[in-house]
Amino acid sequence: QNQTEMNPQAQATLVAASEARQRGNYDQALELLRDLGRDAPPALISYLRGSIWLEAGDPEVAVVFIEHATRLEPDNSSYHALVLSTSSTPEQPLGANAT
Repeated sequence: QNQTEMNPQAQATLVAASEARQRGNYDQALELLRDLGRDAPPALISYLRGSIWLEAGDPEVAVVFIEHATRLEPDNSSYHALVLSTSSTPEQPLGANAT
């Protein structure tokens, strides 16, 4: 099975995670994505987890997952666009409170 093909159960899990996300049930969406394991492309899972963390209001966690996705699939422009959107906020750049 190659990286772009998913079994029907994995596809159904992605749909369930998307529906949970749309309802604002971020914990359930993240749990469903964690449960996918190797049944879906790792870069896609990292990207989705990062975008959920971003929506949930935690850009510091989001950027870890999104940068992982860009390392796995450096040619995917969607991943790079999301990295740019998490790189800083008007209020405080990421890492500004790091010592």
